Amino acid sequence: MEILYIIALLLLLFTTFTGRLKRFTVFFSIVVILLLNYGLENNLDLYNYFNRYNNIMNIESSREIGFQIIMKFFNLFNIDFATFRCIMIIIALSYIILYLKKITKDISFFMLLYMSYFAFMDAEQLRNFYALIVLICAFKYLFYNEKNSNIKYIILILIASSIHSSFIVYLLLIIVKSNINISKLLLKAIPIMVVIMLVLARYTNMQSTILGLFSTEEDTRATYYSQASSNLGWIIPATIYIFNIFVIKYCCSVVKDKELFYKINKYSLKDAKIIKKTNIISISYVFERLYWINIIALIFLPLYMNSLVFYRMNRNIVMINLLFITSLYNKLRETKKKSLIIFILSFLVILGYCIFDFSI
Repeated sequence: MEILYIIALLLLLFTTFTGRLKRFTVFFSIVVILLLNYGLENNLDLYNYFNRYNNIMNIESSREIGFQIIMKFFNLFNIDFATFRCIMIIIALSYIILYLKKITKDISFFMLLYMSYFAFMDAEQLRNFYALIVLICAFKYLFYNEKNSNIKYIILILIASSIHSSFIVYLLLIIVKSNINISKLLLKAIPIMVVIMLVLARYTNMQSTILGLFSTEEDTRATYYSQASSNLGWIIPATIYIFNIFVIKYCCSVVKDKELFYKINKYSLKDAKIIKKTNIISISYVFERLYWINIIALIFLPLYMNSLVFYRMNRNIVMINLLFITSLYNKLRETKKKSLIIFILSFLVILGYCIFDFSI
């Protein structure tokens, strides 16, 4: 199995630099991901999900009703846990591919980075992965300025939080669409939050209380998480995330004043006919808005001081960043300008997370 994984990475690396064998390479990498997941042993996280899935029909209520409904649906058809997990991975990856296909033709760069790190985390952190797909669906509304886009974003975030309750914090990202001076807001908010979190983490039992808000009656892992303090360990994922912001800022500088655009096709039904409308969106605008979204997400960093489990909140945004970075990389690869720099910077972000999660 390790050989297939290495082959998949090498093929993705080849396609990332050449643009050749795109369909075969992506298809092969998805097959390898499914094989790895199906044969994955039930460690601590998966063991809890395994028991929860098999006993889901005996659970009458849950704070995460969305995740409960998903599991009950598959359980009704007597689908075993391993098959359920793989089907959900297929659905999730299919949506990511369709999302990427709207902004770029080659997704091999994203798949390379995804298989290098995120695939391992998503294989175990199921609720986070499924909720993340809903967040990706909601994310586009942060770039629209229409009034109803706010409502759509809020509704989707509420749906995501019904799968994983911690996703409710992403409602804060809607600040990017307000008239608030984000820089001034963060200058005031982050120092205050740092002091508060330090006091709560070191001198009170608030850590257990906070994590309890994201726990469920049938999932007791929050108790396990609350027994560990991050001490100074939070600095590592915080540094990785801040470096990620510098990568986005560099992308902003690359596309500034350049005539690069996304062509997004929208389809609507009118008078029994399907109407196609193509929207032209400046890549410069998208990365500028993306940069400020990442800046707002700095508000989540002080939460690491209570428990490192909260670093996922920023890590999720990093994965979404890679969707847009992939599209930029492909455009730069065509002109052979600065694409290698984008590749190296993105790889360093992933390498940082790999070292933190698998070595430290």
